[in-house]
Amino acid sequence: MKYGFIGFGHLAKAIYKGLKNEPIDFAYVSKDNDFKEIRSFETIKDLTHYADVVWLCVKPQDLIPVLEELRTANLAKKMIVTPVAGKSIRFIEGYVGAHITIARIMPNLATAYGKSVTAYADNSETELTKTVMTDLKKLGEVVELEERHFDLFTAIFGCGPAFLLEILGVFKMKMGDLGISGNEANSLLSQLVTGTLTYLENNSEKSIPELIDQIASKGGTTEAGLKSFRENNLNNLIGSVIESARKRSQEIGG
Repeated sequence: MKYGFIGFGHLAKAIYKGLKNEPIDFAYVSKDNDFKEIRSFETIKDLTHYADVVWLCVKPQDLIPVLEELRTANLAKKMIVTPVAGKSIRFIEGYVGAHITIARIMPNLATAYGKSVTAYADNSETELTKTVMTDLKKLGEVVELEERHFDLFTAIFGCGPAFLLEILGVFKMKMGDLGISGNEANSLLSQLVTGTLTYLENNSEKSIPELIDQIASKGGTTEAGLKSFRENNLNNLIGSVIESARKRSQEIGG
């Protein structure tokens, strides 16, 4: 199997890192060839000729010029995979044709570590789609979704790591008062999150409020903090953050 990346930024590198030990040949488009681990091609047409699956790992504003080049390439028996936010399968079909196999995905950077949650939709089922689905499952959990849900999924799971890190940044700032900072702080925060997620995973039959109640003693420190959390409407704030991201995804889709 040959995977070719158009756009080789953080997400493409994370996908490559997560799959590089699999029996896959990788390539990407680059005139500089500054990433020496895999093969490079100078043009999209050359990459498309080489690859079985073409991954469109470009920014939304850069997608149309790429699609205009792809429409002139021979895509017979090929597959296109797109993680581009806001751009539907139908949008891409408008350039390359509805007869081309297209899958839309929404992963996050945890793909590099096999811990992504990835949304998936396609316009047909072929041997290539089965292969791509198998490989995506090696990068974490895969959720098959109708495309109408992709904007909200993007806001929660695509943007989610950045939102969680923003919150952890506040924790890290307060840890500075303990004289803990830098790598040590990051390591301790990682352990905090890992422990919390292990607690959630091992008590999955319980609701989030039930799990919180197991931590918060009546009249105790956790309860005091949660009271401030709720009085400051942080639930509404975080919900608004997610809705803002979802709205932007819809705007990108135009």
